[in-house]
This record gives sequence, structure tokens and C-alpha cells, in this order.
Amino acid sequence: MSSKFGASRFFHTLRALQHENPLGLPRTGTIPRMQRGLPERRPIKDVKKVVAVSSAKGGVGKSTVAANLSLAFARQGHRTGILDTDIFGPSIPTLFNLFEEPRLSSNNQLIPLSNYGVKTMSMGYLVGEDAPRGLARPDGHEGIAAAIARS
Repeated sequence: MSSKFGASRFFHTLRALQHENPLGLPRTGTIPRMQRGLPERRPIKDVKKVVAVSSAKGGVGKSTVAANLSLAFARQGHRTGILDTDIFGPSIPTLFNLFEEPRLSSNNQLIPLSNYGVKTMSMGYLVGEDAPRGLARPDGHEGIAAAIARS
């Protein structure tokens, strides 16, 4: 910033960063979900609240946090459940000490396994411990979303 022009450009950039709305976000209302690239929000039968535990990094304890939250809610008398869609290394079966396969209901829907007062459904029940991670594809979660939508 030895030159007069470099300093001028620097301070002009700072002024832009201090603008009250630098990203041009709407001041009132919200952007419709579809314009933001989000799917349409639909209610889930018999579900009042959904708590999502997510991270862009692996191995940070998402399953442990989800398990502890569900157990705490169950202790308070709430009906709780976990849907573990981790296709790379599902750990909910281990955390809840559940290793059998879920059964099918009369209308061909999977019946969640339950322990400690929490209903659980995990990819780990479906692929097994020794199964190769063939399900671990980038489009794997899209197939899970489609299966949930059909049920």
C-alpha cells in the first residue's frame, strides 16, 4: 500500500464491506424454498418436531449427539426416534445395542427396532456389519429420500 492508488482501492473495498446489506438479501419476508434449491416441505405423519444433527465432517460425534438427544427426550416422556441415514459408517445400531434385522409390517413397511425407549431405523440394519460399502455412492442419499417419500 505504498502507492496512493492502492490505499484508495483498499479503503473503497472496506466501505463496501461495511454496507448494511452487502449480500443484497431481502429485508422482509423469505425467499421461496424452491428458489433457494430446497425441496418442498411436507409434514411427516405422527411427527411433531424434527431435530437434524448434521456436519460436513466425519468423525465429529453426530451419531453420539443424536443418540444422547433422543435418550434425553425419551427420559422426559417424549416419544422419540432416530433415522440414521449414514451410508458410510452407521453407528446407531452399536450405540443402541441393536443388531437384528427389522421386520416388515403387513403393508411391507420396515418396523423400527427399539431400545432404551427410542425407536431406531438405520442403514446399518439393512447392509449388515460385513457388507461392502457398495451403497456408499454420492447418490445414495437421494435414494434414501425417495424411499422415505414413498412410505
